Amino acid sequence: MPPPPEPGQLGFITGTLAVAHEFTWHRLAPALERDPSDGGPWDFPLDAEGLMRGWAPTPFLPTNLPEFPPALRREGPSIIAEFYDPTNHFEAMIPYNRGVALFESGSYEQAVEAFDAVLNLTPEEVSALYYKGTALAKLGRYQAALKTYDAALDLNPDDFEVLFKKGIVLDELDRLEDAVAAYDAALKVRPDHADVLFNKAAVLAELGRHAAALESLEAGLAARPDDPSALANKGIVLSELGRHEDALKALNRALEVRPSDADVLTNQGSVLGKLRKHDEAVEAFGAALEIRPDHELALCNKIVALAKQGKEEAAAEHFHQGWRDRERLSHKGALLAQFAEGPREESEE
Repeated sequence: MPPPPEPGQLGFITGTLAVAHEFTWHRLAPALERDPSDGGPWDFPLDAEGLMRGWAPTPFLPTNLPEFPPALRREGPSIIAEFYDPTNHFEAMIPYNRGVALFESGSYEQAVEAFDAVLNLTPEEVSALYYKGTALAKLGRYQAALKTYDAALDLNPDDFEVLFKKGIVLDELDRLEDAVAAYDAALKVRPDHADVLFNKAAVLAELGRHAAALESLEAGLAARPDDPSALANKGIVLSELGRHEDALKALNRALEVRPSDADVLTNQGSVLGKLRKHDEAVEAFGAALEIRPDHELALCNKIVALAKQGKEEAAAEHFHQGWRDRERLSHKGALLAQFAEGPREESEE
């Protein structure tokens, strides 16, 4: 009787290829159940829970096994399988793990070097590009970070984390319209992600598009209704739209969540000034200064509110005291100097 054929003779993958591609079918099977018109990312994740489901006894997969990139890609209406030699992926694991550890410890320069070593072996490793780009951004090297994120998106255009970080970097580069576009691309992948919606709103507000900023803030707050920073920003945007009563409600709600926020108290005082509630505005600015005595904007606006109350002597006393102590103030007296040059309103932010 002839010996049974070897797996390789039957067309099965053997050797190191088998190690890398053992779970390719298990990546492919869930994708075959998806609607081809699905616009979400087609990155073929390994569903470990699904893989173990239905067996008795339940199998357990080791947690320290290397996970190799899928050998699958979506191309039009088809899914293409391209098996590769995993040798470089084995070799890249050591600098990759070192890079992650360096990144998490805040050693960003060394992390960049480690991920460069990874990319020399596996140039299409999206996660290495993500970490490298983020490390570069932490170092303030925004142009280099942007170039790295773009390289990652060339490989996986729907990578949510990369799109999100790209938006942040574009904002830092003052490319505000491009930042909005990056955030919109991220929201196509994860439409309800609160942080993206809040960041997008901040950029829209900076562009003066306050109605659109409010829409983005409200969408984010639907997912995270008690976020104090978003509530405060909603108050600022509503005030810019002339909806001061609504702005005050949002700021009051922010202070319920985070009562000792000097910036929110200052914005609350500004809105109260716009509503001509100068007594309450003085109290809000005073509360902000109790928390942060160096808060120069709160001091300037309190001076204006005192003047509008008819308390000129108190206003002058606050000004002169602030000018004497200007070196300890947040703007070193720059706002007080502007104040001295002409009239101000406590409604200024």
